[in-house]
Amino acid sequence: MLDKQKKLPDFIIGGGMKCGTTSLHYLLNKHPQIFIPNNEPHFFTLDDIEQNPEFFIKTKQGWNCWDFDKNLPDYLRWYYSFFHEAKENQVIGEDCVSYLYSSQAPARIAKIIPNVKLIFILRDPVARTYSQYWHWVKTNRAIYSFEDMIQFSSGHLLQRGFYRQHLARYFQYFEREQIKVILFEDFIKNVQEKIDEVCEFLQLNQSVNVSNLEAHQNSALVPRNLRLHLLFNNLFKTRICGRKYQISHLPNANISNQNIILDWLTNSFNQLNLTSNKPYPQMHPDTRQFLEQLFAKENSGLSQLIDFPVEQFWSYV
Repeated sequence: MLDKQKKLPDFIIGGGMKCGTTSLHYLLNKHPQIFIPNNEPHFFTLDDIEQNPEFFIKTKQGWNCWDFDKNLPDYLRWYYSFFHEAKENQVIGEDCVSYLYSSQAPARIAKIIPNVKLIFILRDPVARTYSQYWHWVKTNRAIYSFEDMIQFSSGHLLQRGFYRQHLARYFQYFEREQIKVILFEDFIKNVQEKIDEVCEFLQLNQSVNVSNLEAHQNSALVPRNLRLHLLFNNLFKTRICGRKYQISHLPNANISNQNIILDWLTNSFNQLNLTSNKPYPQMHPDTRQFLEQLFAKENSGLSQLIDFPVEQFWSYV
């Protein structure tokens, strides 16, 4: 089934979400011996409705539905197309933050690219959860306060911080020398050192000089008026409409009923109400204490699993 004449990734940046993967992608893409496509293919999680519910949207032509096993030959031809521009001497990569969390991705990756190298970035799960919430707010998907979203959307917000169980699946399928785990806090503190380590991990004979590069690629945007923003998100349900761009590059995706007026309204509202000149509000102390207790329990044994003392950066774990 695999076409040995076609190119597949030599490495994958598999997550996590809001952990610095965009910055890592940007810096590695400056290396002349590395090729990474701009889009996240989501190839190994195409039909994972738990991780990508927004891929399964209904249009005038019917539902978008995906079946990895049934349509694998077609999906593979589509996947190959992401890498056809890579030069012969380049190391090929791809990144997709949902791979870390997917229960299906590890086995699929191991079957199709068994010798691939995997890179994961982990961030203090409390900070990661809070950052994802504000990302949902600005992208018009959050409709409740942070505390209410924790209660009503815990699957996406909380479970994505259960790093130990997610990484354990990968260690079942891959040798330890195929997996590199970086802590976000260590990465932003020692960018050059971490990039050097990644390049060595990929067996490249040179690194990327980051001194003249902007490592931080996703600037935070915060609503001037949170209540108004949540009301808008709930009223117009733009958390779904605003996600259509994410499936536009998927194989045989149908987005025929895209609402141009609603998209314009959403973009206009966001431009008016979002600002980069305002920090996130402080998390409520009780909420922080709850999250620290939860993530300490769920990530017990993580340091032993990845052979790195995470408590060096996350004191509560």
